[in-house]
Amino acid sequence: MSTYADIPPASFYAGSTLLFDFSDADFPAGSSWQLNWYLKGDDQFTWAWATEVAANGDDFRTTVSAATTAAIGAGTYRLAGVVTKSGEVHTIFNRQVSVKADPSVVSGSYDERSFAKKALDYIEAVLLGVAQREEASYTIGGGPVSQSIEVASRKELMEMRNRFKAEYEAELRAAARERGEGTGARIRTRFV
Repeated sequence: MSTYADIPPASFYAGSTLLFDFSDADFPAGSSWQLNWYLKGDDQFTWAWATEVAANGDDFRTTVSAATTAAIGAGTYRLAGVVTKSGEVHTIFNRQVSVKADPSVVSGSYDERSFAKKALDYIEAVLLGVAQREEASYTIGGGPVSQSIEVASRKELMEMRNRFKAEYEAELRAAARERGEGTGARIRTRFV
């Protein structure tokens, strides 16, 4: 028997089935509100899930097939839930979602680190002199989630390091909250 989560996932693997319920007391499914989910990425492509949503009492029950999620590339997206009824439109959910590559189709090596972690590791390697060569520009990632960074000085590298370190620490805190760990706990990391 499949279990439905209480809210949409904060992260999932492409090629996996998504099962979740969602409710909003102001817009109950039992009162003829219709819910559509929109997953939007940086490439401006949007996946819309409407036929996957059905009323379950006052909740909206969503079942997205593995075949549907298999078409989604790994990356960071924005998931929005939009309800409609009699010409009214309201966004009732809006959150960042991380999609991880389908582990059953990844060929070669796979690096599951977030962009912030990859950038932080690379910048720190350059700062520590571990990198093979000094360059004026760097490309991090690959494919649709690659990003080029132009660097003029060590000072700029340090500023970028601090920015990516803060972003990565925020990701760690969010992951801890998702696992149900205390929100008041401080996560300490040491970057070597």
